[in-house]
Amino acid sequence: MKLINKTYHYLKNKGLILTLLKIWDYIIYKLKIRKIKFTPVKVNQGNLGIISIPKGVNLECKDKNLTTNVGLHISIKCIEKLHDSTQADWEFRRNTQGLIVKQRWWNLPLSHIWYITVHPNKIIWTITMEIENVLILDEIKAGILIRSDYNKVKIDDNIYSFPEAKNWELLGIWENKNSLIFLTAQNYPEIRFRILKSLYPVFLIAQNTDEYLNGRLAQIGFLKTLEFPAGRYRLAKLEVEILP
Repeated sequence: MKLINKTYHYLKNKGLILTLLKIWDYIIYKLKIRKIKFTPVKVNQGNLGIISIPKGVNLECKDKNLTTNVGLHISIKCIEKLHDSTQADWEFRRNTQGLIVKQRWWNLPLSHIWYITVHPNKIIWTITMEIENVLILDEIKAGILIRSDYNKVKIDDNIYSFPEAKNWELLGIWENKNSLIFLTAQNYPEIRFRILKSLYPVFLIAQNTDEYLNGRLAQIGFLKTLEFPAGRYRLAKLEVEILP
C-alpha cells in the first residue's frame, strides 16, 4: 500500500515516463541487493572502530562493542507515522577515513547519506538528507543506542540515572545543551555524545529502550514540523567521543 501511494504521488507530480523509470530503478535495485551477500565493513583508528551491520552501524573500543542492536540510527515522523532507519535499504561504502552510508526509503521521497569519519578517540558523524519532492516532516531524530551497562548520563554538573525498568522511560529533553556523557560502573569507557552543528534548533534527548533492545538512547531531535522543498540538506554534524 505504501508503494502504491508513493507511485500515485510520483505519477501525479512527475508524469508517466519518470514514474516508469523510477519503478524500473526500484526493481533493478531490489534484484541487485538480493544477489549480494552482506559483508560487514569495518574501519579502525587505534583502539576505536566502527562496523556496519545490515541496518545500522556499531561502535567498538578495544574490540568491545559499546553499542547494541542498530547502534547509530535515525527516524522521521511524516503525517503522524513513524519511519525508522531499519525500514530503509542500506548501502555502505568505505573511504579513506571511514564510511559513507546511504539509506533509501522507497515509500518516501527521501534518502539519507551519512559521512562517518573515524579518529583514534572519536567519530564525526555528518547527516545529510536528500528530498525528491516537497516533504513535510513532523519530527526527525538521530542518535546512538548504547549498551545497558551505561546507567547514568552527565550534563554539565548534573547526573541523571536511568530507571532499571526498560519501557521507553524518558530521562530528559534539554533545549539549550549540546552534549551529554554516558557513565558506567562497569569496565567500559565514558562516552560523550555532542552536537557540533545543526541546520535548525535541536533538542538533546536521553531515553531508555525496551527489554528487547536493552540499551540507552542519546539522540538529537528536531521536534517541530518542518517543510522541505526538493533539495539536499545537511541536517547535523555530531561527535561521539571516548573519554580517557
